[in-house]
Amino acid sequence: MPTTIKRGSVLRTSPTLRSQVETQVRQQIDEVIRHTKQGRNNRKNPFYAGLPKRMLRASRIERSISAGAGTLYQAIAAEIAVAAGYRAATEFEVKGEMTHSVLNYISTATAKNKTSTPNIRREANTLKKRASEGNGQAQETTVDLFININGLEHYFDMKTLQPTPEQCRSIKGRQLEIKALNLPSEVAAFAVFPFNPDPKKSHRVGIKYLDYDGGEVLVGRRFWDLIGGRGTYTQLIEIFRTVYRSRGKALEGLFMKHSL
Repeated sequence: MPTTIKRGSVLRTSPTLRSQVETQVRQQIDEVIRHTKQGRNNRKNPFYAGLPKRMLRASRIERSISAGAGTLYQAIAAEIAVAAGYRAATEFEVKGEMTHSVLNYISTATAKNKTSTPNIRREANTLKKRASEGNGQAQETTVDLFININGLEHYFDMKTLQPTPEQCRSIKGRQLEIKALNLPSEVAAFAVFPFNPDPKKSHRVGIKYLDYDGGEVLVGRRFWDLIGGRGTYTQLIEIFRTVYRSRGKALEGLFMKHSL
């Protein structure tokens, strides 16, 4: 389970961190604006020929922003964690050993035709048992974000809001690999979705593989407040809103003179 959340957000108490995050967000949107001005979209869909160009251009800009969002979220999360006093790294390599029995179990737990309900406690116990069956072989995997919170290692797989079933299988497999590679030490591994696209509903994509009830998935506020203190999610949204509004005229200008 996640570590207890700190009371205050580092984005509120650290002007330096806030400035760094604002700069990163500003650089991202400025890059999108620059590329949109300089380039033309040569990959036109003939079936969209009758649609308004402004609508297509808006879709193109949104895709450009979304394309770099994953890396941006990772970098910002690492900076927030470090400012909160934790050790953090992106694209973190995890190395260790796994027995054939463990590998077979992971394959079964992530099979397309699996019928068992995901349960992280049961899975952890099975990994421990299988790890003692036979000799281990060197294995490694890479996770999006690593943070050591008060001595407990946390591994985060940060993904898009609507991953495919295959991506959910991959996330689950990586979660199990990370736990197995760290045995006999216990670690925390999570799937992370930066925000919930529909706050009125719980975000439960990939429930065939991911244990939402067991806390294996962190969505929006639960993730950001965990690594940066209570209120971090709200503060971060405010930063994005402020930066994007500051580029409002530049974004609107893209619809006036530049063709697709």
